[in-house]
Amino acid sequence: MGECYVANNEDPRFNERLSVDSIRALIAENNTSYPVWGWKEPSTHTYFNEVSDLVRTPFFIAVYRNILGSASSKRKHTEEDVNFAKLAKTYATHYVKISGLLKRANGPCFYVKYNETLSAPLALAGNLSERLRGEALSSDMSDRIARYCTPGEYKSINDFL
Repeated sequence: MGECYVANNEDPRFNERLSVDSIRALIAENNTSYPVWGWKEPSTHTYFNEVSDLVRTPFFIAVYRNILGSASSKRKHTEEDVNFAKLAKTYATHYVKISGLLKRANGPCFYVKYNETLSAPLALAGNLSERLRGEALSSDMSDRIARYCTPGEYKSINDFL
């Protein structure tokens, strides 16, 4: 999954602020270096159509969160005084675009309800393991996931794998 930024476990190399050519180069590099790889970056929907021809056997994990929850989180984590209604509208627009991308995408998709996952993270991890790896989680991995998902603050995924 690449080197992740600890504050949100996203791969900053795939951030929408980069040029599409830079992202295409990253995808080509990862395709050469790894037989299976992926990235987490919520802005992917803004450029995916322009890089999709390079993505091998895509499998999408689409996380949907209540737009008011997303707007509240963004407002909490930004230094700017942002209008709440404008933020909510932005997230609603993003979800429409993400849904369109998934409808057009050539690959399977696993849909996740963010709020439900908060109360049962091991259920999601188990489902993903069976779907992506074809096997159940080991008890050791279940324990590590449970520790990682303990509420409080962001943790580096690298500390748990």
